[in-house]
Amino acid sequence: MQRDFDAKLARCELGWNADRHPGWVKQAQIWVAIFRQPPPLWLSEAVIAVCERRQDEYKGKGPVRRAIQAAIRLMRYRAILAVTPVGPASDVRTGERVTWRDIRKHAAYNLAVGPAQGKASTVKADYERVKNDFKHGRGGLYLTLLPSFGRKLRDVLNGKHRPRPPG
Repeated sequence: MQRDFDAKLARCELGWNADRHPGWVKQAQIWVAIFRQPPPLWLSEAVIAVCERRQDEYKGKGPVRRAIQAAIRLMRYRAILAVTPVGPASDVRTGERVTWRDIRKHAAYNLAVGPAQGKASTVKADYERVKNDFKHGRGGLYLTLLPSFGRKLRDVLNGKHRPRPPG
């Protein structure tokens, strides 16, 4: 049984190395599932390569744009959380009670430089949207993938991806 699995995967690996067609990766994944075997390293790297190629096709299109906009909304949400006092608070200089309007203005001021800049009304709208998304179990909209930086999986597993000290 193992010999049959190895032969089928060797054929897929040869095909993948010859023309880099995703069909070979798909077929190898099917064999891994049918034979209930762990994927070999070449297959894991091939899956990553296919995904990166697919990701390059999406550059500037829907999914990437939506992820960037979600990250900006999350930055605005966190900016409001960072300046929100716990319990009743008052301004140190004037002694007046701090309002939500003041908090939003301060958060917008803190975000004045960078991709999340916007008016206090924009910061408020994004805060409410993110808060509502978290409340209704849609926090996954704000998860981000770790960048791969074009490194091979075997380099990451062997620790070669870490920067080396100079000298």
